[in-house]
Amino acid sequence: MLVQNGYWLFPLAGRGEAPGGFLATAKQEGRPDLTAEELEIVEVLVDRASIAVEDVQLQRSVLDTLRGVAPEIEQVQQWGSQLRYASPSTLAQLDADPCTRRSSTAP
Repeated sequence: MLVQNGYWLFPLAGRGEAPGGFLATAKQEGRPDLTAEELEIVEVLVDRASIAVEDVQLQRSVLDTLRGVAPEIEQVQQWGSQLRYASPSTLAQLDADPCTRRSSTAP
């Protein structure tokens, strides 16, 4: 716990050594410290806030990854629909595309 500019600052657990953020509460003037019971409550809140912050960071990471692969997923879906409704000319286009061409060494 840190005291800064009239606030108690409680570091949130983060990845590595750096804190994931801080939980801050105003320090009442003339009050020296929190009681043991108050500290227990704050510790629970800090733990929950740390989990919430880490969860948001993980969700952002997953969403960024999904955004990156979305074009590839769309392309695979298009290939699947082309094969389902493939005409001879569509099959010829797929054979001509180096990304979809079957290798002659494939079993």
